[in-house]
Amino acid sequence: MSTDPSQPSHGKFKKAMHGGSRHSLFYLSDPPPPPQSPLPEQQPLTESPPCQQTTSTNPPPNEPDDHTSHENTHENTPDSETTIPSNHTGPAQEYLVKTIRWVDFHTREAKDVRIITQNENGPCPLVAICNVLFLRGDLEIRPPDREVVTFEYLVERLGDYLLNHGPSTTTNTTTTTTTTNNQDKPSSTPTSPNDDDTTIMIRSKSSAQSSTQEYVLTYRYNLDAALSILPNLQTGLDVNVRFSSIRDFEPTAELAMFDLFDVDLFHGWVVDPQDEETYRVVAEKCGSYNAVVECVVRADTLNDKKDWTQEDEVQMHEGLVASSFLDDTATQLTYYGLQQLADTVTPNKPFVFFRNNHFSTLLKHPESSGLFMLVTDSGLVSQKSVVWESLGDIDQGSSEFFDGSFSKPQMIQDIPENNVGADGDTELDYALALSLQQQEISTANENRRQQAFERDQLRQQQQQQQQQQQQQQRQQRQSWQQEHNAAATNVKRKSKQNCVIS
Repeated sequence: MSTDPSQPSHGKFKKAMHGGSRHSLFYLSDPPPPPQSPLPEQQPLTESPPCQQTTSTNPPPNEPDDHTSHENTHENTPDSETTIPSNHTGPAQEYLVKTIRWVDFHTREAKDVRIITQNENGPCPLVAICNVLFLRGDLEIRPPDREVVTFEYLVERLGDYLLNHGPSTTTNTTTTTTTTNNQDKPSSTPTSPNDDDTTIMIRSKSSAQSSTQEYVLTYRYNLDAALSILPNLQTGLDVNVRFSSIRDFEPTAELAMFDLFDVDLFHGWVVDPQDEETYRVVAEKCGSYNAVVECVVRADTLNDKKDWTQEDEVQMHEGLVASSFLDDTATQLTYYGLQQLADTVTPNKPFVFFRNNHFSTLLKHPESSGLFMLVTDSGLVSQKSVVWESLGDIDQGSSEFFDGSFSKPQMIQDIPENNVGADGDTELDYALALSLQQQEISTANENRRQQAFERDQLRQQQQQQQQQQQQQQRQQRQSWQQEHNAAATNVKRKSKQNCVIS
C-alpha cells in the first residue's frame, strides 16, 4: 500500500454510482477531443489502434486461442496475436496451474476449472483477477495439459479478453436508440479497421448519455491506456483504502482495471460507526489510510513541543485515536467490515479482496453465507481437495480448508483406484502420504494461529510501550509546567516586595 500522497496522479477519472453498486467510468487519461464533424454511418475509425494486432505465420503448436464462449463473443482468427506493451524485464515470472472442482450453484453443475497459483504471498493482483475470470468461465488456460503459464501469457489473454468483449454493433445500436429516441435518426456505431474487437464497453450512465461517436472514441482511447497498464498488474497497485465503506477506495487509473474486467473489489478495513470517536476521526475527518498516517505523524511531531496550544491538543488527541485504530486493526480487517462483507457481497459471485497489501479471490457461499478464500499457494498445487479457506475472523485463527464442494477435504478420495495393490504395500504408501498431507495442513493452520497470537502479543507490547512513553511525556510536561508556574510566582513575589520597599 502506497502511503505517499504526493505521487503523480494517473490521469483524470470520472465516477458514476449506479444502483448502489460500483459501476464506474474512468478516463484513464485525457480523452481525445471530439471530431469537428459527425462520422459517417459505418465509417471505420482511422486513428491508430490502441493495440496492434499482428498475424503469426507459424502459431505455436498445442496452444490455441483460449477465448471461451460469451454473449458478445466476436469472430477472431485463430492465429491472431495481441501485442501488449511490457514493462517487465529480467526472468519471466511463471505460475503453476492447478485444476479444481468448481460447483456453480445457479446451475448445480460441477466442472473442472484451471486456476493459477503463486509461490509467494505477494501483492500480485494479476492472480486474483485471472482467477475470477477463470471461475466465471470468461477465460480458460489452454491447452488442457498445460502446467505452467508465464506472466506474458496471462497479460496477452487479458488483453484479448478486453478486445473480444467490446460492444457489438447490435449492442451499441440498441444503447444509442434508447438514449436518443427523441432524435429523428439514431446514430449507428462505427467499426474499426479490424472489426469492432478493438473497442471495449464500460457500463456507465455517462456513456449512455453521450453521442455514439464520442462514446466509441472514448472507448478506444481508454482501451489504449488500459492495455498499457496491464503489465503493472505483476508487482502490485497503489491502493489507498477509505475506512467508511468496504467498496470505497481512492480512485486511480490502476483500480479502474477492475471495472474494465467487471470484477468487484472489496476490503474489510472499516470503522464501526458505534465507536463514535474513532469513526469521527478516522472515517469522517481523515477518511483514507494516507490521511490517517499523516494524522499520526503530525501528533508525533508535537511530542517535542513544550507549549501546546488548544489546536495542538486536538491534533494530539486525534493522532492517538488514529494510532490506536491502526494498532488494533493491524490485520487490516475489522469484525464490522467482515459483517459488512457477509451482508453486502453477492452470493456465488467471485470477487477480489484487498487485505494486507495482498489481492485474493473470495466467494460468498450462497447457502451458508460464509466467506471463502481461494487457495492459491503453489505448495498445495497437487492437493485438488484443498480449494477454499474459510474467512471467519479477523486474524484467520479459526480458518479451515475445504474442497471444491465446500466440504472438509477427504484426502482418501484423491487416491486413484488402480494404484491399490493386492499385497497392501501400495495402500500403506498412500496412507502414509495422505497422513503427511493432512499433517501439513494441520501444521499450516497451527502456524497461522501462532503467528496471529505473536502479532497480538507484539501489538500489546507496542501499545504498552507507547502508553508508558506518553505517560512519561505528560509527567515531564506537568513537571515543567509546575516549575514554570513556581518561577512565575517567585517573580511576582519579588516584584511585590520591591514595590513595598520602594
